[in-house]
Amino acid sequence: MIKLPCSVAELRGAIAERFPLMQSNYMIAMNQTYANPSDLIEDPNVELALIPPVSGG
Repeated sequence: MIKLPCSVAELRGAIAERFPLMQSNYMIAMNQTYANPSDLIEDPNVELALIPPVSGG
């Protein structure tokens, strides 16, 4: 369990620890905006999304 406040980088580390087989090439969005690794997650009600890699043409 991760405690708030935490950075997006810390969240990624917690996800990698909990789900070691999950690939790490996904993006994280907070409240429908791409998040930077240094962004802080402070609100327990924040909307988080894990966005897988996509391609298109």
